[in-house]
Amino acid sequence: MSQKLMHGGGHHAQLPASPRRPVRAVLVLVTTTLLMLGVDVGTAAAQNGFAAGEFSGLPDGAMSAPVSPARVFEGPVAPATCGPGSSVENGLDGQVPLADRLDGRSSKGYSCNLKLVGQYQGEGSSWVSQSYGACAYMSTRWPDTEKSRGVQVLDVSDTAHPTLAGTLTSPAMLGPWESLKVNSQRGLLAAAFGGPIIGDGFVEIYDIRTDCRRPRLLGSISAVDLLRHFSGERSDVPTDLNAATLLGHEGNWSPDGNTYWVSSFVGGVVTAIDVRDPSAPRIVWTGSTGIINHGFSLSQDGNTLYMAQVGNLAETITGAPLGAFQGIEPNGLKIFDVTAIQSRAAHPTISPLGHAYWTDGGIGQMSIPISYGSHPYLVFVDELNEGGARIIDIADAQAPRVISKLKLQIQMPQNIDVARRDVGGTGPFTYDSHYCTVDRQQDPTTIACGYFDSGVRVFDIRDPSAPREVAYFNPPAQLGRNGELKGSEHAGGPGVIALTALFHGGDAAGHPQVGGALPILNTDWCSSPPAFVRDQLWVTCQDNGFMALKFTNGAYPIKPGCPNSVGPVSGAGIGPARLGKTRAATRRRFARDQVRSTKHTDTFCPGRAGIRIGYAPYRLVRTLGHRQRPSLAGTAVLITTADPRSAILGARPGAKVTGLTAALRHAVGVRHKDEVWYFVDRGRVTAVLRTRRGRVIEIGIANRPLTRSRAAARRFVATFG
Repeated sequence: MSQKLMHGGGHHAQLPASPRRPVRAVLVLVTTTLLMLGVDVGTAAAQNGFAAGEFSGLPDGAMSAPVSPARVFEGPVAPATCGPGSSVENGLDGQVPLADRLDGRSSKGYSCNLKLVGQYQGEGSSWVSQSYGACAYMSTRWPDTEKSRGVQVLDVSDTAHPTLAGTLTSPAMLGPWESLKVNSQRGLLAAAFGGPIIGDGFVEIYDIRTDCRRPRLLGSISAVDLLRHFSGERSDVPTDLNAATLLGHEGNWSPDGNTYWVSSFVGGVVTAIDVRDPSAPRIVWTGSTGIINHGFSLSQDGNTLYMAQVGNLAETITGAPLGAFQGIEPNGLKIFDVTAIQSRAAHPTISPLGHAYWTDGGIGQMSIPISYGSHPYLVFVDELNEGGARIIDIADAQAPRVISKLKLQIQMPQNIDVARRDVGGTGPFTYDSHYCTVDRQQDPTTIACGYFDSGVRVFDIRDPSAPREVAYFNPPAQLGRNGELKGSEHAGGPGVIALTALFHGGDAAGHPQVGGALPILNTDWCSSPPAFVRDQLWVTCQDNGFMALKFTNGAYPIKPGCPNSVGPVSGAGIGPARLGKTRAATRRRFARDQVRSTKHTDTFCPGRAGIRIGYAPYRLVRTLGHRQRPSLAGTAVLITTADPRSAILGARPGAKVTGLTAALRHAVGVRHKDEVWYFVDRGRVTAVLRTRRGRVIEIGIANRPLTRSRAAARRFVATFG
């Protein structure tokens, strides 16, 4: 399979192409939209200090030396181990198989370590909803034909029985698209009108701190205000505004709540609005970050903008190989210095700092800055082409580097044909992610992401280089209820209807679907960012509306001091631990975790869920050749865990040895005190089962040269037993 390496993005597989469709249609669509909206990208670029090449092709230096693939976790993440009360999936991790869609199984939903506590379905929801305190704000689609229009204000003080407290029906709230965002620090809710995909002219700021159940409109900017500016009636709006000002699609806050930003999607237009006085919002800057932008986030100090650059859109529509138009529309992350806007300089500009592009995804969607200690990272999410979420090291803003991908099994390249068959006729997406949330931005332990078709997935990210899944909830499909769910984009939004046949035409039985047909609701779209609320997760899915979920089986909160030891035994590692690493390097990986040490071992998170690592003393390696001794002495040569969720050779801790006859047929057994250690050659490494009184107490892997014979295995056990 061909590989393509982009600047800072690591190693990415080229995905199979979807059925080819005319390139001309895409070019006409984009060009016409830009002209209709009056977007002068060249002018916007010139006004804000960008070179023309920034918009017509890749900037200088867009291609650079690739990062070693060994440094990028490509996925899939280890699937969650589901405890009692779960209703597990039948296929690959994240999949709703075609059979489940056809026989009605998907109408019962799927769950793993999450259960439903309370729900307010209403008439469904749109792309992004929010929460604050004991309230939730559920957006609905535009144009609106539902009985209850606009943003639905929910009282969730009783999580088992959420109730409708009111609605927000001012212009921006009728169609906020993905711009509806809360700033918790100041207790403000803002939105920009997004229309059916892109809107123009309205931004509104509400107070939700005083009473979250009764939001109060504080201030707004409208199309009328812009006309007054152009006519000379208003002088508080910058004179360099162009016709694209306040194009709405996405929105977000600076962390201090003093600036609300709006991005446009088409034309890459971005607007910064000063809301230090929310009763008198004022535009302080407008410009462009590229040909097509999307969601974004800002650093904690508000000085750095992390923009999602939309790419691989034309490839998806036309069926061209992903990355074919990389020179025109690269997909990935762009980083900008926006200090001048944050500090309210008299004539602010923004400056590009760096970028990271990739081809194994599309339609860059959103980002979240996070930090472990003082080291900064960024969670980035793609909306199309099974790009999923990924974690990017942004310590060097000029050369951001992908370190891991949170891809489910169904999102892996080898499973894309299966995914395409599953989703025929359900809408323009496959098993794609949309919005994520972390439990906290400083030293996060957990991330929850909303997906199209795959529901809500929760991952342990204490080790950002080795994420693993801990829970999921995919709500019941609302098959045949399109007419009732008039607030749901999925059930019948104009853009969704138009794109359903264009992207993945055909229904779930494989019959062709003509343009204009309603999407088949055999799964839901959980497009909204989840919210961690104590031991609950508040989510909004387009067909099922708002749901309060409760974690079960100890999935969350994750107890502090326990590393990510659970995971597949992959190559020479278990979770974040790797054979061949020095003790110092290993301890850096577990810097935030409890450790109990002996002369030659470290046990991180001592107890049932811990991981034990043995380091080779010189006396153990002296029997090897001269070339091998220096490279092995002092490095990890044994990794074991007692966590019952880990397995090797089909055996888990707690399993009876009598049931492992086939797996141990060629094993070397070594007795030590009241234990028997079994070693099985697996090629690059040796599988290890440590047993006591007929049961497995630890499973793991060991260095192969040090365990290749019975005599070597005895020396090994004597060292670490």
